[in-house]
Amino acid sequence: WYRTRTETDWGPWLNVAVQGRAAIFDGVDARSAENFKLATDAPSTYPGGETVFFVNNSPGWPAVYGTVKSVRGYVGGTAVTQHFYPYNVSAPIKYRQALYGSDTWGEWESLLTSTDAKGFALSNAYVNFGDTDAPMNTDEFIALLTAMGAFTASGHWVVRGGWAYAYNRTITDSGFGHISLAGAVVEVTGNSTFFTVRILTAPQANTPEAGLNANSEFIYVSNG
Repeated sequence: WYRTRTETDWGPWLNVAVQGRAAIFDGVDARSAENFKLATDAPSTYPGGETVFFVNNSPGWPAVYGTVKSVRGYVGGTAVTQHFYPYNVSAPIKYRQALYGSDTWGEWESLLTSTDAKGFALSNAYVNFGDTDAPMNTDEFIALLTAMGAFTASGHWVVRGGWAYAYNRTITDSGFGHISLAGAVVEVTGNSTFFTVRILTAPQANTPEAGLNANSEFIYVSNG
């Protein structure tokens, strides 16, 4: 038996039969019954707590087959969160919500995955550029970025160099003095052929040559 409570009052006792992982709500198996609900059924028709059921060729859901998981935590209201997990297909997990007091579903939206995240910048708060303080030229700098995965990620890659001069290299052929990568922010946009690299140097450097370019911005552009 179970009952639910609003802010002030308890509801009536209802019969729940638990059979393994199944939960029977007033005679309906809410965890295994196919097509327990239609896609158009109002949020308020869902029981309190969690329900899980399988969709078998019922119209209105995001896919022909799938598992629906719904959570209605506050039975006194109509707020429900619902996820749809497509069955046996490579497709995004969908979710929708009904807000408190509305008793209507919002639009289906997709959950982001690592595949979807290809359109986002990949970032790292701390890296070492080369693990040495050896000087390098621009070609070696681009080769280092390639080895670090800057051109094989999402098309937008942002990192910050670690604050250790002994583990971060310095670019020496800029024509404007040395560029120390210790503590620098490096942003890469594009691919290995067409790209823009932006360097924001740290407020201070460990050599006079690099110190002249502290707290500065440098931009490399390749158009093939």
